[in-house]
Amino acid sequence: MKVALFLGAGASVPFGKPTTIQLKEKLIDYTVTNDLNEEILQSFLSVNEHSDIEYVLQAIRDIKNFTKSKGGDYFFAHGANGIFRYKNGTLPFDTFAKKVEETETKLENIIFDHYRWDLTSNKHLFAIYDELFKFLKLHGEEIRIFTTNYDRAVEQYCELRKDSFRCIDGFSRNPPDSEFAEWTGVFNTTQKDNRTNIFLYKLHGSLNWKIHVNGMLVKTNEEGKPTDPNYTKNLVIYPTLSPKDEEESLPYREIKNHFHNELDSIDVCIVIGYSFRDSLNNSFKKFIQKGKTFIVISPSATKDFYTNMITFSPSLKQHDVNNPNITILSTNPANEQEKWDVHLIPKKLATNAILDIVNEIYNGIIFSRKENNLTKS
Repeated sequence: MKVALFLGAGASVPFGKPTTIQLKEKLIDYTVTNDLNEEILQSFLSVNEHSDIEYVLQAIRDIKNFTKSKGGDYFFAHGANGIFRYKNGTLPFDTFAKKVEETETKLENIIFDHYRWDLTSNKHLFAIYDELFKFLKLHGEEIRIFTTNYDRAVEQYCELRKDSFRCIDGFSRNPPDSEFAEWTGVFNTTQKDNRTNIFLYKLHGSLNWKIHVNGMLVKTNEEGKPTDPNYTKNLVIYPTLSPKDEEESLPYREIKNHFHNELDSIDVCIVIGYSFRDSLNNSFKKFIQKGKTFIVISPSATKDFYTNMITFSPSLKQHDVNNPNITILSTNPANEQEKWDVHLIPKKLATNAILDIVNEIYNGIIFSRKENNLTKS
């Protein structure tokens, strides 16, 4: 039986990393400011319809795209230059558009500040990952982890437990003492020892991935915007609404292809701290529809799954919705052979809850295997 782990933003909350909702809440300042740039940022953050930072950055990106579009050309060419009024100043639209780009850059810097690794979180990392990875090792000689997070929680754990684990993330140092690792897209290794291989697929990039001036995609030791002129850009897909255009460029496209291929080969997918608001939903649905075991761990697991993964229909009885722990949902009432094997565990990943969570994951897998055996018999 092959088991894989999928980590969303909620999986890094125990390490002091905010979810996209929490990040917006951290940034909102209801006090009066005398700084125009800060006032513009707060004007985006204070929109009630912008429920988290994804909506904020999407709104900013939409404005930027408009100013660079044919519609934007027409808008400016015909003298249409709307006025934006703030307490600290008045701006014509063209000046406002430039300020919006500055606001986007400020938010990107804030994201780096909030998601870079803090060494004081190591104790929480040990407490949670020791138990989680020990469980995963029971079900295979290798561990596969997919994540949309930028932080280095998995890499940090592998470094701290380097006698037990090896992280393979598609980068390679050639020669081994090179100052940086170059993207190869290869997720395997010829090294053989007593360590467990952890294959890490970071679907939205990482704070320390950058583009070198020679065009190479590299992994550095710097979790920040490039300060070295040899690096021109960070490889991070910032939190905007899906679809995210960057997903079709390298290295994201290759990583997503690996994700799809791996989903075809695994039997159990354990999802932690993910809200299912991304373009990956169709892949998860196909996985579930094949009758494979799908386990979701999050305080809002029931709400997120039923809201974002299922279109309600008469075939889904109300008691299914109210039973979050272990549910076998029929996707086609006329065909009892087709079933959804979904287990929703509405708990927050935390040091004081990890043993209970691992136990519930274990029970969910055992339940699924018994259920499948009963179906086959």
